[in-house]
Amino acid sequence: FYTLERGCYMAFWARSIIYNGIPSETFGLMLYDIENYSQSEGTLGTKISIVEDRIRRRNPPIHYGITNNDPLTFKLVMGVTDQEIRLDRYDLAAIAGWLTGHSEYKWLHICQPDLELVRYRCLITELRQIEIGMLPVAFEATVVCDGPYAYHLPWQHSIISSGQAEYLCHNPSNVNEYYFPSMVIECPAGTTDISIANAADPGRSFALAGLSGTAPRSIAVDGETLAVQATDGTDLYENCSFEFLRLVRGDNPLTVNGVCTVTLKCEVPMNIGY
Repeated sequence: FYTLERGCYMAFWARSIIYNGIPSETFGLMLYDIENYSQSEGTLGTKISIVEDRIRRRNPPIHYGITNNDPLTFKLVMGVTDQEIRLDRYDLAAIAGWLTGHSEYKWLHICQPDLELVRYRCLITELRQIEIGMLPVAFEATVVCDGPYAYHLPWQHSIISSGQAEYLCHNPSNVNEYYFPSMVIECPAGTTDISIANAADPGRSFALAGLSGTAPRSIAVDGETLAVQATDGTDLYENCSFEFLRLVRGDNPLTVNGVCTVTLKCEVPMNIGY
């Protein structure tokens, strides 16, 4: 009474997803097209808005740049893996508990080879039941991401410096924006000055100068909030240059000065659309 349709025109051609750590197979579900319901048609990248003013008798606009902060939104259609199975009220309640009602964004993995290194941070805001012959067999989910991009799976780089160290950090993101990594800086007793410079982003250096070096210390730098915090509670802002480390697309030759171990924690945005 219904057919599965697959083809290159679909945004996703995977069979299954993992949402909030739970695979769709747990509920006997898979991705597919069913009659008039299908996955959202895919887009490459995200929509860009141009920010500028146009003045009378002036041909070129006053250009301020671009913005693309609208959240990525798309549809997923999931249904039963066995055409003899129907979704009763208990099934639908369990599925709704899995997908909706979360107060925080959750991770969505689409299980196909060309998406194995990326994931979406999103909320599912709506479920629409799909019936065939008055029997519920599938549903359509509205996925709203936390921003315009997906994310590369997280990874770490550790740089050990006994005075000075150089390290080539590759940023696989295809987004033409600076990325601020989170950092953990481990300092042994006696360390007073630390700096981290990126040759691909010249003219700036993240530095902590005049530190008290009487005891070992761990310093955390949050890449999203740019907060600097020491594990011993010391206020480090008066020691900070506030030129936080930024990564550009591609290779970033880093130089660390000072006796310390710097661990970069990265989860870069990926402009892959859906």
